[in-house]
Amino acid sequence: MRPAELHVYDFDGTLYRSKKAPDDNVFWYMKPESLSGAGLPGFDGRWDLSFVGKARYSILRDDVLAIVCTARVENRPLRARLEALFRKAELPFSAVHMSPVHMMRDVPGYKVSCIQGYLSSFPSLGRVVFCDDEQANLDAVARACLAAGTPCSLFRGKGF
Repeated sequence: MRPAELHVYDFDGTLYRSKKAPDDNVFWYMKPESLSGAGLPGFDGRWDLSFVGKARYSILRDDVLAIVCTARVENRPLRARLEALFRKAELPFSAVHMSPVHMMRDVPGYKVSCIQGYLSSFPSLGRVVFCDDEQANLDAVARACLAAGTPCSLFRGKGF
């Protein structure tokens, strides 16, 4: 079956409330150690169970492409850690997208670009569901969906 909907989940502050960076060091989030101690949903209180539940429902639907689009910068060790965490949490997303280094200062642009790529590749997609804790990202996706004529539902995470 061709996917009818794209469901996009942010990681930090939406699915999971990660530890704060020591001394506000933004490079902390580029390291796999930033996810040390992460446990399973229901046992680790940092998981937002409402979004975990939404994600599991999305993943189970045959007509949905469920992906993660995180602002964490792409690097092999961090990707391996994130994907292992999703496997342990029984969240087999269709894809996990991480920000390229050159986009780390334009997170809304990166997330819109990711969604536009799916809309171009899958003309059957007639709706976007976007879950993120940052209002700037929600606003950018709403504008992009409006411009594309694609209905969009937005859900805001609780943040850190």
